[in-house]
Amino acid sequence: FPSHDSNQNNVSQLVLQVSNLQSIIQFNQITMYRDALSGPLTTDSTTWLNIPMEHSESIGYVDNITATLAPSKYICTDGGQYKFTAMVELEQSGNKHSNVAILLNGKVTTGFAGISTDYGTVNFSTILDLAPTDEVTLAWKPQTGGSHTIYVTNANFLILKK
Repeated sequence: FPSHDSNQNNVSQLVLQVSNLQSIIQFNQITMYRDALSGPLTTDSTTWLNIPMEHSESIGYVDNITATLAPSKYICTDGGQYKFTAMVELEQSGNKHSNVAILLNGKVTTGFAGISTDYGTVNFSTILDLAPTDEVTLAWKPQTGGSHTIYVTNANFLILKK
């Protein structure tokens, strides 16, 4: 019967939709934000410096994720696959070249971006397989010489874990 066939299709579609919904619900999420202009970050160094954050919000169960705002750092306690996404809005003096990146244990990952104007916004992300004690940070580094006065006017750093 045609109605029987369509009911079967509806049931299989519903099962698929519930399965997809479960995979979404199972993500744990923390987002750290910098959203109040609290003064410039000034340096003439070429080392990576963490972008300080101001508050965080979480969705789901985040028992296995430790977030530290001041150095914008995630510390992995249980291992697994994570997705990190960052947005950084910069204002800087002298149109200097600056990089922003997601670092794993202090090393640049595939999540990075560069900016060389006095104002701009960059978005970038990466997926990482983490082991316990791995540290992931959001950082910036000036590339060209001389002193920089950089305002990170807005930033967010999102971690998703399945």
